[in-house]
Amino acid sequence: MRAHLILLSAFLLAATAQPQQAPSADPAAASGAPARSLEQPTPRPKSKTVPIDAPALSYYAVSTGVLDHEVHTIPASDADRLARLKTAFTQVDCTGDRMRIQDMKDGQNLICTWPGKDPSTIVVVAHYPHKGKGEGAVDDWSGAALLPYLYLAVQAAPRTNTYVFLESTGKKGNEEYLKSLSKQQKKDIRAVVDLMGLGVSPVPRFYTPSDTADPKADAFHLQLEFLYSTFSDSRLQLPQPLNPQRWITTDDTEAFRFSQTPAIIIHSIPQTSVGLPGSAQDTAAAVDTANYYWNYRTIAIYLAALDGVAEKLATNDPLWGAGGSGYRLNLNDLPWVH
Repeated sequence: MRAHLILLSAFLLAATAQPQQAPSADPAAASGAPARSLEQPTPRPKSKTVPIDAPALSYYAVSTGVLDHEVHTIPASDADRLARLKTAFTQVDCTGDRMRIQDMKDGQNLICTWPGKDPSTIVVVAHYPHKGKGEGAVDDWSGAALLPYLYLAVQAAPRTNTYVFLESTGKKGNEEYLKSLSKQQKKDIRAVVDLMGLGVSPVPRFYTPSDTADPKADAFHLQLEFLYSTFSDSRLQLPQPLNPQRWITTDDTEAFRFSQTPAIIIHSIPQTSVGLPGSAQDTAAAVDTANYYWNYRTIAIYLAALDGVAEKLATNDPLWGAGGSGYRLNLNDLPWVH
């Protein structure tokens, strides 16, 4: 674990040598005018080594106004939340066999699948039920409301991996989802990305839970890929490692990790706001539209980048290149955004 932290620290130090300015929200949204469509972003200079003519992501079709509406209008009951999510997923082509409702004793899971070329799977999960004293906007409507638009984002290019978006009831819901899978389907899960506590800061935080002092290489590689993928869009702020244990109530990735699946938790809660999630102040007003959009953009790029490296996560070398693994990350592996 110490070696992993040293590597991450060195990476972060080098990457932050030039201070990054905080990205601004869509100008139209900030001024109160109707949100501008992001289908035509300002082009960046083309690279000779990284193709950018074919977009790898479709999030330019989603305005900040859409995301603002989804995260700030919070249904009152868990049943209404699930109904809203089902409608949102239906609107982004999760229909027919792609959508599955999993009935359980204490609620329902909503599962949307975007098929890839291979059965290998990347699972993106958030929990939708209300918890805590406030509205539960940060923890965790912010994560649940984002999943349909991440589902849309992965549709822009053919994918090698199958993507599963799980709107879960929480830890128990994740356990029940895994129980519904065959032994081979469990083995096919390459990575789990757990989203919670978004929209508080534009800087995403990440953490890979581990039951040992030294996390497995594949969990560490999930962190490295998150850092690398951010460099494909110069307007994003670099993710920072931060353990959410001071505010997280349950580890929703536990069931997946017990099945030997690498998992990463992504949130936006800085140390100064650890008392916010689940508190009386956890209301829709606590989610900033601009921060939420930039969290979304960062995660969308990460999910697209994972498609190219998911099968390589389990290599033992922490640098993905030394020691004969035959693979080293570089910017040419990433979806370039303009």
